[in-house]
Amino acid sequence: VETLLQRSVEAQHPAALHCMAERALREAVEKGSSSRAASKYWKKAVSYYESAAALGHPPSLCQLGAWYRDGFPEGGIAQDYYKALDYYTEATELDYVDAWKELAVFYDQGLGVMVDKAHAAYLVDLAQMVEQSGQN
Repeated sequence: VETLLQRSVEAQHPAALHCMAERALREAVEKGSSSRAASKYWKKAVSYYESAAALGHPPSLCQLGAWYRDGFPEGGIAQDYYKALDYYTEATELDYVDAWKELAVFYDQGLGVMVDKAHAAYLVDLAQMVEQSGQN
């Protein structure tokens, strides 16, 4: 299994890259979240997520969106609503339901955009339509 995963990572398979990011996160937590040893794992996780996102992997796009929305200093990511919006928007273009819901929060709360409750409701409706269609 390990060899297959490594080959998939080398082949730049998005789901394998995402899996490695998740592993790196677990390693960081096991090393003690704020320890120096954990730091390299936080950065590895970010790198794997960025690689998977660059290949259009929706869960990775949303993870990066969340980190940019909130900031993730352990991984070297400062809060940036505009980058978060870019990641979430890219995931919505792939009909990823979680991304529609996250974008709705941005418009509902005015995070990096003007508050627009009607647009937020529209995005929630789109998410529900995608969910009901079974595309996600």
